[in-house]
Amino acid sequence: MNAKRRLVVVGAGLLLSAAGAVAVAPAASAFTVSPVPGGGAVELNSGEARVVHDAHIGGVVDAALPQYGRSQYGRTVGQAIEYRSGIAAQNNQSLYISYRTLPGGNSMIYTANR
Repeated sequence: MNAKRRLVVVGAGLLLSAAGAVAVAPAASAFTVSPVPGGGAVELNSGEARVVHDAHIGGVVDAALPQYGRSQYGRTVGQAIEYRSGIAAQNNQSLYISYRTLPGGNSMIYTANR
């Protein structure tokens, strides 16, 4: 497993750990991590998104995944997760996060609400 892949796995693990550490209700039942070409994707239901949002894990995620830099909106990965998880929780939506290493070694992350 290369270093970038390990960091991605660590980042997904941090997200899952934060959700598990804070959850007091059975919110983590629909948490899924799926492979995508060159990375993975995580989807949280609205309850899980609330747990992640309330845990304020942005700084920890950014420390584990510095190679992702900032999005086109100027947010770091951790900031994007905190922002989108708040929207998901407030609007009863799921939070979708995908992360990839692109050809040439560049990395990207995508967050969205569904």
